Amino acid sequence: MSHDTYELKAEAREQVGKGSARAVRRNGKVPAVIYGDKQPPLAIALNYKDVY
Repeated sequence: MSHDTYELKAEAREQVGKGSARAVRRNGKVPAVIYGDKQPPLAIALNYKDVY
């Protein structure tokens, strides 16, 4: 079984919700949320070209 690992540059987002996610998309980024490891969710923005 092969496992690939990818590294993406992300920036933390201060605001969450539909309106702020739309603003992130208008700036050419992809809104995302990191969940897990018994930590609070972390809202981030990824560069569109890095994701697609």
